Amino acid sequence: MSVFTATRARRRVSLIGLGVAGAAIMFGTGALVAGAVSDDEEPSSPSVTIPISNVSRDDGGVASNTPSVNAVPPKQDADGGRGGAMTTYPAGCAAPIGDVVGAGVIDPAKAGFVMNVPASGYTLTGVNLHAVGKCDDTGNATSGDLALDTTWKHTESGLDVYISQVKSSIRASNVRWETSATFASNGYNYSVAVNGYRIYPAGTIVDDAPDSASGSGSASSPAIAPGEPYPGSEIDPRAAAVLEDLVAKLAPELAGGKCFYTETQGTWADLVAAGIGDPRSAIPSGFAESSTNFRTFVAPSSCDAGPAPAQGGYEATFERANPFGFFYISVYPLGEGSEPYPGNLNEYGANWANAKWQFNIGAKSEQGMGIDVISAIARALDPGFANACLATNVPLTEADILAMGLKSPAADGYTTKFGPASKTELTGNCTPAQRAMYTGNEQAAWTLTDTEGSTIDVRAYRYGAGATSSPGYIGQGSANWQGPNNWRIEIYGWNRTTGNPVDRDMLIEVATSIDPGLDVSKLQDGGDVKPLPVEERSAR
Repeated sequence: MSVFTATRARRRVSLIGLGVAGAAIMFGTGALVAGAVSDDEEPSSPSVTIPISNVSRDDGGVASNTPSVNAVPPKQDADGGRGGAMTTYPAGCAAPIGDVVGAGVIDPAKAGFVMNVPASGYTLTGVNLHAVGKCDDTGNATSGDLALDTTWKHTESGLDVYISQVKSSIRASNVRWETSATFASNGYNYSVAVNGYRIYPAGTIVDDAPDSASGSGSASSPAIAPGEPYPGSEIDPRAAAVLEDLVAKLAPELAGGKCFYTETQGTWADLVAAGIGDPRSAIPSGFAESSTNFRTFVAPSSCDAGPAPAQGGYEATFERANPFGFFYISVYPLGEGSEPYPGNLNEYGANWANAKWQFNIGAKSEQGMGIDVISAIARALDPGFANACLATNVPLTEADILAMGLKSPAADGYTTKFGPASKTELTGNCTPAQRAMYTGNEQAAWTLTDTEGSTIDVRAYRYGAGATSSPGYIGQGSANWQGPNNWRIEIYGWNRTTGNPVDRDMLIEVATSIDPGLDVSKLQDGGDVKPLPVEERSAR
């Protein structure tokens, strides 16, 4: 397994762990209940239940007051879900669940939803009933697919399992990866993932080759840190068997790996066949292709596995040794119904999306790549890049900034120089939803210098219409505060000869010149800066 895959899997586990802060829904006698209690405790208040009759415990009995928390289902990573389950419902906005509550009981069956969960061998650890629908122009969804996301612990191996069940008229593709799968069965779409990475409690001691059946180790190696994956980050050999068991329990007709698309490595020809441009002609001379990772799918030959899945994704890198340079290019399919955030373009890279794909270009070089080079690669990948929705930097004049509520800073004995200043704005064919989710920003800078070697830098910036809640400070050499029209203003000053910060009185003079309404008495003391180092003095 590659390092990339191991890293993604650990990230996915971390994201799932962040969801435990949500409202808890837990099991009562044969049902999910609200509240965390032990096996012999009773809830202290009337429980909200979701009847489930076929959930078992480690001891083979019916689940009773099993502790649980609301868990975040495994979402599709930006890399297309490689190594983990892709979600079976499209990205979108939270939608009404419908009338599923009655007599203190949450009953999905009232909405025509029949829950399907493992009948034995698993202990439930979390549940989330929700609905996701297509976002409208206001960022809301009036209806959507009902989904049940549950998390489990496989009793024998201790591996964590994540299951999403969605009732949808749009069939999911049957796709299987190493430790995850998506499939359709009896009118429902499923996403199943097994966390195949060994996560041990604090102080656990393992050797380099634990017994695959038990996962136990010896005392020949030092204890690993809490939450650290098993050394080597290899997938637990039991994970594939757990995945097969889950598929067999949820969809018996697919047991034994029947009727699944499987992922394989592709070529540049596969990328072009998918409707993506070949960027190699736009890569500057002197760069050599250093790696590719193109994932495509092979269809089963004797059954209907559903619509061909979107390709798994494409990654390529190009390098130059002298002078050093590096390009990273990736293209991933957009989830159905996804509304990508506006992209951006600069000399370090670009990211944007069209109707089917999310594009990313990253660049690093000792001499700089330049925005023209990045743009050429972008156009080679996507002929429609010229009309892509981008957040673009637009230069501003001092008159533009002054019209936004600031004044030009000044101080007795100092010369003021303006710039740079800019704002971001959307360009290209942006959807109403993209425009609604975007928050623009403006920024400006001034530099004040005197004949005694002092420099005072003034920076002002603002994001959208909201004001920051950070308090204002003033000290020797620096000040910052919330100015007019939601501008955040910062001042820093040193003497280039001595390296010492400028006096507080000088900071106040500059501050009140750019913001005459500033009440200095309300600024907190602090934010002092250290003397300017010698190597930085020469740069000024």
